[in-house]
Amino acid sequence: MSSPMNLELFMKSYYRTYIMPSHLLKDIPFEELESAEFWRNPVGNGPFKFDSYIDGERFEYVANEDYYLGAPDFDRLIVKVVSSSAMLSALKSGDVDILLYSNVLSSNDFEMAKEDPNLEVVVCEGFAHDHLLINNKKFTQEQRVALNYIIDKNMIAKGAFGEYAKPALAMFNKEQGHPFYSPAIEDMAYEYDLEKGVQMLKDAGFDFNKTYTVHVQSDQQARVTACTVLQQQFQQAGIKLEVIQADMATISAALNGNECDFALMGSAGTPFDPNNEHFYYWIDGWNQMTDPKYDEAYKNIKTSLTFEEQYQLSEQIQKWQMEESPMIYLYYKMQTFVYNKRISNVDTSPFGLKNWKYEQWKVE
Repeated sequence: MSSPMNLELFMKSYYRTYIMPSHLLKDIPFEELESAEFWRNPVGNGPFKFDSYIDGERFEYVANEDYYLGAPDFDRLIVKVVSSSAMLSALKSGDVDILLYSNVLSSNDFEMAKEDPNLEVVVCEGFAHDHLLINNKKFTQEQRVALNYIIDKNMIAKGAFGEYAKPALAMFNKEQGHPFYSPAIEDMAYEYDLEKGVQMLKDAGFDFNKTYTVHVQSDQQARVTACTVLQQQFQQAGIKLEVIQADMATISAALNGNECDFALMGSAGTPFDPNNEHFYYWIDGWNQMTDPKYDEAYKNIKTSLTFEEQYQLSEQIQKWQMEESPMIYLYYKMQTFVYNKRISNVDTSPFGLKNWKYEQWKVE
């Protein structure tokens, strides 16, 4: 590679090898690869073969009878796009058999899924969390820190996911035993104190006459609920907050274009890579960062050749996060999945790492 990288970090987080057909791709210039006609009828070596797709709606695959680990147990795999508000009814009707991503259902819908005799529900540990992105160009460090005191994370977590979420301290979850979590930040935690937060905002010159916006994905019902709770808490502090629901592409463009005040987003997290959220701290990125020290520290983690070096840099980043609040971590989430009982041999533990092992599923 162009520079040294920690071997364990490389193998666990960056080394992803895909076998590609050279006879179809070797003559395509690299800069034209993403738009190549190949992707309209791609060829690979996985357990399923591409069949068709409808943009924004579904991908369809058929079993690869020549798969080197044996043909799958079922002949067709359909990956559908379904809004979270319609997901429970789709599961109950059999239109959807399994959820690939965790926490798609609201806490109320998940409880209802538990009562359906045809559905299997799974709750497992994970490293996921939701957080409030903050435009660092629009809000000073003093204002960002003050916002911590007017946000009741307990209430937001309960509103979003009920018993399956807990207030977050920072990006790494201590209770899940994250190897890069630093106990040094525990004494830096913020406690909910509305009166203190409001006074700090006034002292920091916060404009209470302006209406601010928080963007959230319209298909993420739990986060929409969290935004509603956040809106109420801001209102108690005398801050007008408008919730804007949009699709991911629209929100990403607004964040990169310096058009957002806040956005409520989430991360799947990983126990392997302390750089998992590096992109939040790019200069002019989603948080509209202006201080390059975060970006530099994350880059140094990649080239640090020992865990000890990585940990020290990661600990420094966590301290900066607590001191400066470039973004606010709201709650950690348990992973919740639902699938129809006609499917068996489903291992949901690696789902959070996007490893679904379709080829191992058995279907009645």
